[in-house]
Amino acid sequence: MNSKHTLTVHIIGYGNQARAWAQNLRDNGHNVHIVLRKHSAREVEVRQQQFNLIELEDFSPIDGDILAILTPDNCHKEILDGISKRCFTQRLTCIYAHGYSYVAFELKNNFPHWQHLLLAPKAIATELRARFIKKEGLSAVISDEGALDRQLSHDLLLHLCHALGINVGPFDVTFKQEADADMFSEQAILCGALPFLGIFVYQRMIEHGISPELAYLESWYEIQLIASTMTKLGPQKFFEMISPNALHGAIKASDRLFDKAFQERLDGLAQEIWSGKFYQEAKSLRWHEDLEKVRNTINKSDLEDIHKQLGPKLFG
Repeated sequence: MNSKHTLTVHIIGYGNQARAWAQNLRDNGHNVHIVLRKHSAREVEVRQQQFNLIELEDFSPIDGDILAILTPDNCHKEILDGISKRCFTQRLTCIYAHGYSYVAFELKNNFPHWQHLLLAPKAIATELRARFIKKEGLSAVISDEGALDRQLSHDLLLHLCHALGINVGPFDVTFKQEADADMFSEQAILCGALPFLGIFVYQRMIEHGISPELAYLESWYEIQLIASTMTKLGPQKFFEMISPNALHGAIKASDRLFDKAFQERLDGLAQEIWSGKFYQEAKSLRWHEDLEKVRNTINKSDLEDIHKQLGPKLFG
């Protein structure tokens, strides 16, 4: 497929990831339509951005259309069920930014007349957009295992990657590999360990008389600075460049925190993902009730207050 070939992509949803996809694709000269539920809260923003808006309830794609399903994963089967009732005989290409729904809801078996492709950028939505604009490094993984024509589908995935600004890779994986890795690393560990560790450290410093401003800078703000340095330099150079005190602290903390018991708990979490237990738990979540309940249980210390004061000045 010629890299200059213009595509028409129907993006279902307009959350952070969908917004980044839509803007990047349009900036690269492709046609983008946004598909939303009737009376969606995102409707005004979509119109302000001057994208063509289609109501999901009336959406009837035609043979050969490309659908990027970028709503929350647990909504995918419900959305495809609705579309399938109107377009059962049409040959459509469905593209997912994560592997979870394809695996958890057996989308290939439920919708065998459609193509199911994975294009998972390895960047949060804000970085997908910012790095596209700055022409910085962006990577992704892809899979054409759910394709009806694998060669054409692989070419389409490469074309879309180029349009989104992917310039490292993309790398071929399976849907399940991406889903397992994403749940274990990004969703369970990085989205759990990093923020909770930041909150915990902040609270301990406050309890020991450290000012809120200093505690915030040390526990929350420096996460970005250290993580950026770590990922840019790699492990060897990172540990070579940090101070002797930081290296001493790193070894001391790793011995205390990452002991055998911690590794066993980590292995237990991984096993829940590899075995499929995590998938079943996630499928049973009631997105509005259960997730709001979980959010309300998170300890919201005055770290949030100091972040509102300093965050905009530090992060823009």
